[in-house]
Amino acid sequence: EAAVAHNTITAKLPHHFQCNAAMPVFGRYKKTPGVLPEGVKSPQQLAQAILPALPPNDLIASCTVTGPGFINITMTPAFFTAYLRWVSTKGLVPPPPSPKH
Repeated sequence: EAAVAHNTITAKLPHHFQCNAAMPVFGRYKKTPGVLPEGVKSPQQLAQAILPALPPNDLIASCTVTGPGFINITMTPAFFTAYLRWVSTKGLVPPPPSPKH
């Protein structure tokens, strides 16, 4: 599923990131018995099931589910502090080019 989720995180406001991975994952596995958590019948329910599975950490302040299954992620100030420190020592690295279809 990493390949599915790879291009589905984008910077947004008032939250910092939004992930839509629950929607394609649900679509792919909704008819495969035993893959999705029991009782999950929609992408939104899958997104809700993902939240408690996230490990506690000092970088994510909160996560909420909106719409059909978007996970909105708000980062802590510690995340931005660490990122700015990293950028100041390593510099910015451009993303790899997207493959053309």
